[in-house]
Amino acid sequence: MKHLERISSAYVAADRAPEALWRLGLLLLDPDGPERDPDQAVARLLALPELYPDSPRAPDALALVALLDAAAGRDGRALETAFRVLWRWPQATGVTGRAWLAAGRVAAHRGETQRALFCLGRAASSGEPTGSAERLVRLVDRLDLRAPAGEPAWALDLDHQLGLPERADDLAAAPDGRLFAAMGRENAIAEIDAAGRSATRRPQAGVIAVAVDAWSRLWMLVPGAVVGPPGAGRIALPEDLAPSALAISGARGIWVADRRGRRVVRLGAGGTIELTVGLADRGDPRALVPDGEGGVVVLDGRNRRLLLIDARGAPAGRIALGGSAGKPVDLDRDVRGDLYVLDAGAARVVVLDREGRLRASVSLPREGERGIARPERIAVDEAGRIAVYDARRRRVTWLR
Repeated sequence: MKHLERISSAYVAADRAPEALWRLGLLLLDPDGPERDPDQAVARLLALPELYPDSPRAPDALALVALLDAAAGRDGRALETAFRVLWRWPQATGVTGRAWLAAGRVAAHRGETQRALFCLGRAASSGEPTGSAERLVRLVDRLDLRAPAGEPAWALDLDHQLGLPERADDLAAAPDGRLFAAMGRENAIAEIDAAGRSATRRPQAGVIAVAVDAWSRLWMLVPGAVVGPPGAGRIALPEDLAPSALAISGARGIWVADRRGRRVVRLGAGGTIELTVGLADRGDPRALVPDGEGGVVVLDGRNRRLLLIDARGAPAGRIALGGSAGKPVDLDRDVRGDLYVLDAGAARVVVLDREGRLRASVSLPREGERGIARPERIAVDEAGRIAVYDARRRRVTWLR
């Protein structure tokens, strides 16, 4: 790090200075790096094309900033930077794909269906990064084009189900399509491949819940601690916390539900509690999902509502579920910000936008050998595929 700093500052005119500045930005973005600082990384990356406009790394830096801003919800700068790349370097293969992907993400966030599909289609046809663009196209197409036309938004794949060796206490989907199941009685995690064909068992004593961050890294909640990925380590929990659910929001937002204490907390360095949000009306924080901006969305099962809490711990909204989900038991969120509520009473998945408006409702068959007898857990991946766990038959069924 110090060597790269020296080259980029003391040797501004050196041939390798642009490469040093580029690599310095990447190091500051490393999610496992000890000196991670996304704000400083963006500052270095934005400086690169100003200092070295003719460097091959100039479009790389701007395209990366556009993607970072789109993921963080900074839509204005993301669009400005993306189209700056497309105007200045229209023939830069790969780089233009990342710029179109950033623009497509912004359009998807804003609900601009046709623009999102156009941008994501250009990203997929440019050669890079095809996988992410195609997954987002499927999500936008599923929610905005098929459902209003009266066609089913999801198809139940009852011929493709995967049994688990023991009861799953929690599910989490990674952006790349993998699925993780916490099996507390087995003291293990099941990692299911993106195709849903096989599961790999890994030991983890006392696992309660699982969560996946934006980098597809697995986090686990165990008695007395949060176990992070390599580089994050094990974070001890305060003794008075009875953890029941986990969400990772942004780079440093570790949110934990305490059902016994009727509260959710955000943890800081060393497991200290930075924020505490109590739930009124004897609330029951049954499930947590990140809101994409450092905050969290809480499923209050007892009061049949969703509570939106911002990164400062302040109330950001409330969505009553009484009319749409009679027995909400689990919750997830897709990359657009839409919320997926599993209603065990009516055996269905209810999809709501961020304002609580109904986008879709998917019925789950309960009868027959292939039916979902007791839906209990749900997870949604980047393409909008829904995984539903049947607690009675101990298996996962996908809605594609």
